[in-house]
Amino acid sequence: MDRWSLDRAGITDHTLRESYEFCRRMLISVDGRTYWAASCCAPPAVRPHLWAAYAFGRHADQLVDGGDRPGRAEEFERWAEHLTAALEDGDGSSSGGTGDPITRALTHTVHSRGIRVEDLMAYVDGLRMDLSPAHYPTFAELRPYLRAVGGAPARILLRVFEDPSPAAEQAMTRLGEAAQFTDIVCDIAEDLRMGRLYLPLEDLERFGLTRDDLAAEDSSAAVRELLRFEVSRARELWEEGLDVLDLVHPASRAAWQAGAALLRAPLDRVERRGNQAVGAKVWTTAPRTAAILVRSLLHPPVGAAVAVRP
Repeated sequence: MDRWSLDRAGITDHTLRESYEFCRRMLISVDGRTYWAASCCAPPAVRPHLWAAYAFGRHADQLVDGGDRPGRAEEFERWAEHLTAALEDGDGSSSGGTGDPITRALTHTVHSRGIRVEDLMAYVDGLRMDLSPAHYPTFAELRPYLRAVGGAPARILLRVFEDPSPAAEQAMTRLGEAAQFTDIVCDIAEDLRMGRLYLPLEDLERFGLTRDDLAAEDSSAAVRELLRFEVSRARELWEEGLDVLDLVHPASRAAWQAGAALLRAPLDRVERRGNQAVGAKVWTTAPRTAAILVRSLLHPPVGAAVAVRP
């Protein structure tokens, strides 16, 4: 248990501490130590709330991606109803204190860090889109999905750190969109196996490709060109979103820089591997992860001072 961070966050209730610890262990067990290490770049008082926000997002994502389609939708809706009731109760439970650890920790984070419930619900609504086969004719039609599934959780994380300005929230939304689109570019094969295709259909038409071409075992040179185009678009989104580094409190910049660097790093591997990147999950290697974290800690970005919430 990370008692130091829990103490600094002022979390003294035993059950609540156990709930946050559950979220921390989930972060480590599901995604390895990469995101946990990135969270260590944040001030200690903030870390438990990052664990709760992560566990909320990861659990919701697992509900959408697991099980058969009818059962998955029903389970997701039951969870969404439970979450709504818990947030209304304000104690992490819809039945007098018997809530699950993730919801209990999240509810405490929502009320102690000023998280807007509408941002939580925007994320839930975005994931609900994944319960049906995903197809987006144009990038403009994909953008609302990116704002919901990427932008909303990015705003949640921002409020975990501080009371943001409207400009910071706008930039953070763009950063979240960039992260979500990067995930789409790196997970094409996995999404296809689940009946989803997030790349805009107009992009496939531009390079003379079909869905079957992406799913083919031997990809063509046109697929390489498509991936190069999508990587370029993702990088443009990152450039727009990284303006947030000048708008957040200096104490949190290292964490944001580390998180952004880790999330966009797979684009380099997609570029290097070309059409081979369609057939396999693109990971950031452990040495690359370590280098990113060290660089973020030793060389945090410099920006204007912004008031931080204790």
